[in-house]
Amino acid sequence: MTRPLSGEYCLEVPDLDRYLLLRMEHDAVSASLFVPRAPGRSSGPIRRVLPSSPLRELLEAYFSGIPVDLDTPLLVPSTGGKFTARVREAIRHIPTGSTVFYGDLAGMAGSPGAWRAAGRVCSSNTHALFIPCHRVVARDGIGGYRWGIDAKLGLLRLEGVPGYGQ
Repeated sequence: MTRPLSGEYCLEVPDLDRYLLLRMEHDAVSASLFVPRAPGRSSGPIRRVLPSSPLRELLEAYFSGIPVDLDTPLLVPSTGGKFTARVREAIRHIPTGSTVFYGDLAGMAGSPGAWRAAGRVCSSNTHALFIPCHRVVARDGIGGYRWGIDAKLGLLRLEGVPGYGQ
């Protein structure tokens, strides 16, 4: 029997020129963040590389462009109230390869017109990929992304979203 993953791990994502940092608690993801690769640095910001595991296999498949379901156990803080929880849940239901507008996301969360508030929930997301806020875009462009517009565009291209330069 393998030991559950607990602690902080790093996975290199060369196509995004970033590392994915994962904080794990008993095989559940409690945080996942993108960190830019530092020039001239040969290892990630955390020297503990994500070991061979079902989660690593899932992430490697995803970053290879294979459509996979990233529905994995998450530990999400209960901060932000009911609206935040509804927005996070709505984001998790946006299919791979598609996008929604911030206003539509607010409607999906039961609060039509609260597009700015939905955007704030996205900007405070600490579960990159697993709460895929990169799939939420502005009506007049790409919108923001906590880990950089180039990372958002790279993820949308990876997922084959039309209009993002496949």
